[in-house]
Amino acid sequence: MTANEMFSEKKAMTEIQVTENVIRDIKMLKEQTNHLVVVSNNVFEDGITYDETTTKYIRAMGKINQKLAALADRVVEVVEGIPVIIK
Repeated sequence: MTANEMFSEKKAMTEIQVTENVIRDIKMLKEQTNHLVVVSNNVFEDGITYDETTTKYIRAMGKINQKLAALADRVVEVVEGIPVIIK
């Protein structure tokens, strides 16, 4: 969702706009179902310096993950196949 929002053919969006749009859309999905599972990827873990565009994407993903965790009933990180309960 984040990549589609950030890299669409529409006008360029800021990280804040992308974050708000993705969170808004996920909230709409949550209202339409009893159970919603969101799977995301790890960000900021590889220690590599990326170009500006990729860095903006990674920062947006980080913000989205934080907001999703705050909204979630349960947060689980899977580390090498082992579920670790965060919340």
